[in-house]
Amino acid sequence: MQLWRYGNAIDRLGHRYCLKGLLGSGAMADVCLAWDELEGREVAIKVIKSDVLDQKTLNSFLKEASQVVGWKHPNILPVYEDMKLQLLDAKNGSIVPYIVMEYARGGDLQRRLTIAHPYPLGELLRVFGQLCSAVQYAHEHGVIHRDLKPLNILFRQLPDGTEQVVLSDFGLSVNVDATHHTFSQAGTLEYMAPEQFRGIVEPASDIFALGVILYQLCTGQVPFHRSLADLKHIGAQEQPPRLSSINLLLPGALDDVIMAALAEDPMKRHQSAAEFWQRARLAVLRPSQKSALASQSGNARTTGSSLNAALPMQKLGEQRGFTTERYIPGDSAFDFPERVGKITRIIPIPDAGERSTKKIPAPELRDKTTGGIHIPAFEAGSLSMNAVVRQSHTSQATAADGVTMAEAPAEIGRSSDVVLDSQNGRSKSKKISPPRQPFLVLIATLVFLLLLVLAGIIADVQGKLGPLAGFLPGVSGTSIVTITPDSKVIEKVFAIDAVTGNANASQQQVEVRQVTATSQAQTTTVKATGEGQNPGVRATGNLTFSNVTSTAVTVPAGKVFTDAHGVRVTFDAAVTIPPANGSTPGQIDVPAYAVNAGTNGDIAASDIAQSCCAPGVTVKNRGQFSGGQNSQNFIIVQQSDIDGAAKSLETSLSQSAQTALQNQLAPNERFISPAQCSSNVTSDVPVGSKATEVTVTVVVECTGRGYDQGAVQSIVAVLLSQDAEARLGAHYSLVGNVVAVATQAEVNNANQGTTTLLVRAQGIWVYHFSSVEQQVLVRLILGKSKQGAKDILLKQVGVAKLNIQLSSNYETKLPSDPGQVKIVVQSVSGTREPLSPMTVPGTHP
Repeated sequence: MQLWRYGNAIDRLGHRYCLKGLLGSGAMADVCLAWDELEGREVAIKVIKSDVLDQKTLNSFLKEASQVVGWKHPNILPVYEDMKLQLLDAKNGSIVPYIVMEYARGGDLQRRLTIAHPYPLGELLRVFGQLCSAVQYAHEHGVIHRDLKPLNILFRQLPDGTEQVVLSDFGLSVNVDATHHTFSQAGTLEYMAPEQFRGIVEPASDIFALGVILYQLCTGQVPFHRSLADLKHIGAQEQPPRLSSINLLLPGALDDVIMAALAEDPMKRHQSAAEFWQRARLAVLRPSQKSALASQSGNARTTGSSLNAALPMQKLGEQRGFTTERYIPGDSAFDFPERVGKITRIIPIPDAGERSTKKIPAPELRDKTTGGIHIPAFEAGSLSMNAVVRQSHTSQATAADGVTMAEAPAEIGRSSDVVLDSQNGRSKSKKISPPRQPFLVLIATLVFLLLLVLAGIIADVQGKLGPLAGFLPGVSGTSIVTITPDSKVIEKVFAIDAVTGNANASQQQVEVRQVTATSQAQTTTVKATGEGQNPGVRATGNLTFSNVTSTAVTVPAGKVFTDAHGVRVTFDAAVTIPPANGSTPGQIDVPAYAVNAGTNGDIAASDIAQSCCAPGVTVKNRGQFSGGQNSQNFIIVQQSDIDGAAKSLETSLSQSAQTALQNQLAPNERFISPAQCSSNVTSDVPVGSKATEVTVTVVVECTGRGYDQGAVQSIVAVLLSQDAEARLGAHYSLVGNVVAVATQAEVNNANQGTTTLLVRAQGIWVYHFSSVEQQVLVRLILGKSKQGAKDILLKQVGVAKLNIQLSSNYETKLPSDPGQVKIVVQSVSGTREPLSPMTVPGTHP
């Protein structure tokens, strides 16, 4: 991965951090995933953008690092070092400021949000408790966060598979005792307190943001919808709908706690994050009673530490170590025993038009029998949930913090058998003997036996009649609700590096190796089809020129003389014939040749004897012309002869070589791209040789690069599962297997043998209904009509389709007894068919 700053590509920072990918980008900085080569771990690096770099932004960036460095709290994202500067260009003074922090692999809360779906109560309290712990710690260290929102709430993945909430991004934070706040209106509009719009920031501003977040988690919507126009028109704050009017699962006591946090007057809000958490916990724990902390309310402000001193617990700011407390499940139908961080419900901020106060149908908050509900207790330092408190209608115990807590009775008997010990406040059983009435006892016994017999007869009839039992009035059965759970097809393309040598699966690498196979040599003989010709040869001889005049005569070169048979002869150089010497003519002999090649140029002596060129000049061939030859045609071997012969062999040899190449792959290996095959062709005579036939020999060699398909399948299965969990939450589980296919291969570095595989992965995730959720669904529809039950269930999370079969054809409503309603969740098939590649793998050099 390369990050661009000032026209320079950056792939490393600080000579130890290798950039791997971009995690996110904001207005001020980019956040990159990097590998710390010194510590051998993944880190997140926030790099300030060059186009917004000024002194004000640099100060904010520096403050973010200096505020958190040295803090040790399990719910605050650690910053490993102070802000660092990397010099890119000394001449121009180009620097890159960056901060190195922990990489929270679980992502942020915003990614886990889906509109109009509240969190399960147990999960909600776990997340909010840890968040309050982080805010309390920051306030005790004199820092106001000022930008609390789901995007800054991250999840750390622990070695045991659980998750831990961590608060990040202190770039907008200010000191509690600061006399002046810059960027006073900085923050996210939906989570900003009213005083922030007026340029005032105090710890109560963070309490307001915590109230918005808790409201959002409880109802699936934010309480306020604001725009930039609100910055210009600051008026009285509109009261949002009460929580209990939207989510029937929530106790009314929680309304007052959250509304107090959202109060327009900061003095009326909770005095600390610790107090907010304690009040929220007790409101859910004892919805019918007011919090014992109500007596502490008032206009006077106290610090978080003073509140902690009044509570029987460690100081919130003390470090307890990065441990994960276990949540102890109980037997309540409304217990939520999922682990911390495995959150299914997601709540994004809706548009103003989506705001709704529609009631969510839900069962009563507490079980009518035991009143049991598991609420995680507040623990100092980490606010982890390690205790379960039960509440009942029949007995009470006093908790360690002085607040009356609820305790489940060991045994539920008749009211007349339970008396209260006023000395210790505990209930204990005392046997009260009734008066003896033998006759009444006998009658009751006979009635009881008769009822047993009738019940046995009805059960026997119903078992024998099977489906016909539904037509018998008075024969009760079980109503069956068959649910088709919601399923999601998750598909994504991943980039996997195929490397030569040892591969690191944690860095999304698989090993690739070179494979070669050679066919056996085959030969074939074909006729030569080329044509050649030997050129004809011209006959040669001499011409004798005679001059009887007293003047020399010159005959130009190329003069042609023709005999009586049409044979023409000529010569190449000009000839000067000397004059006669007295009576002796001047003579000169000149080499000559026939104009046309062939035997026709062979002429006899004196065949040419004629006057020439000028008066008194003659020419004659005293000797014969000889050596003339006619042209001759012949057969030669040409390139097409060899190519044609080779082609007839290459097809079968290529198939043979590719089969041998494929046999060299292990069962789990696949080729990155189609094999490359080349032919080695030889012949017994070269091209152009005089021959009537040629023998050709061909050998085919194929080469391919194979990678471990099983390793790729394992890597993308993990990556897709992580992506699916981040999108859908832990309530969805994979059905079948993740199916993967490589769609494209690109060579990144031929020298190092690195190739990037684009792998298309697909899987089907199905909503899983726990036994607790099934009990909740049953309670929602008890006594409802068939259509009414359908209307309720189809609005529930995870329900795609359903069918209701009543216990009897004479019934029009579902039973009121939970034992007579059965939930059946249909199975959903996973991805079975092989995926078709989106693009055909290409061949790359």
